Amino acid sequence: MGSDATLSMHAAAAPARTGNAAVAFAHAAIASMLRFGIRPTPAHFTIWYDYHSGEQPMVRRVLSTFLDSGQPVDERLMFEIHDRFYRPGREMQLFLDASQHIQSALHVAVSQVAEAGSNATRYGSTLRRFSGALGAEGPELPGLLARLQEETEALSRRCDQLGGDISSSAERIGALERELAEARREATTDVLTGLPNRRAFEDQLRRAAQEATMRGHSLCLLIADIDRFKHINDTWGHPVGDAVLRRVAQTIGACLGEGILAARMGGEEFAALLPHATLAAAQQAAERIRQAVSEKSFSVRSTGKDLGIVTISIGVAAYQRGEPLPCLVERADVALYQAKQARRNRVASLPEPV
Repeated sequence: MGSDATLSMHAAAAPARTGNAAVAFAHAAIASMLRFGIRPTPAHFTIWYDYHSGEQPMVRRVLSTFLDSGQPVDERLMFEIHDRFYRPGREMQLFLDASQHIQSALHVAVSQVAEAGSNATRYGSTLRRFSGALGAEGPELPGLLARLQEETEALSRRCDQLGGDISSSAERIGALERELAEARREATTDVLTGLPNRRAFEDQLRRAAQEATMRGHSLCLLIADIDRFKHINDTWGHPVGDAVLRRVAQTIGACLGEGILAARMGGEEFAALLPHATLAAAQQAAERIRQAVSEKSFSVRSTGKDLGIVTISIGVAAYQRGEPLPCLVERADVALYQAKQARRNRVASLPEPV
């Protein structure tokens, strides 16, 4: 993408909000897709419409970063933006499906237990009639004895059958619970790195912020981004880029240790939550990560060729009790941007709202 395209993008970035603004935003979105050779799919249109209208500030900021830096704006970027900001509720559907299956299995088990209760009631009624006839010792006694024997044998058969059915239902419920746990794990895990994904991180961030607000302890957020990752992909290919992502993810996890949540947020971006950490402690943790990554040796396994030094930039922000979480995330993002602007391989912090 050349500088002319960048300049023309910015010229069209904010249509006036007069008259039929929606039409203006739609025209600008279509023009942008044509300019960058991006297919006009509904997903791509939504991204560009939100960029021009400003309805999704984070989408606008991500795209603006690529435009300002001259990085390619292509369909791969569109996929990453859509996956990050517009991801459909596939995971929720997995939970709903598994929950419905468990509910169905439980309904069958309850029916089986109810049937067992009904059988026991019927057998109890027979026993009561037999007990009454014993006192009378009338002509009905032989018939009641035969009936009692039949009922006892029938109840034994039904109990054996129900025992097997209930055992099968219990096994089915156990299997469904394991499927649900696996679906939950898959829905909250990044497949490539094995770290928690964005959804899991955002859920944990909400809980951590609530606890920090209630208990009054500190909380810090790190957002990290591998420097010049596109160059790695372009030079060595995406399989090598994926290996770098996994290695960096392992390094981040090793530096933070147990009990600290680190996640892959998408692309080459990672995040970490540091409960109870002061800003100074969070900066030190970020510096350990930055230094550990820069000291790693990266090479192509198949050829042994050296990739050179891989570096990471990190933004640090301290949570202000009760503030909206998007403000915390934005400060960490701004700090990350400052680290990038300072020639990368840096840690920068933004403790308080400006």
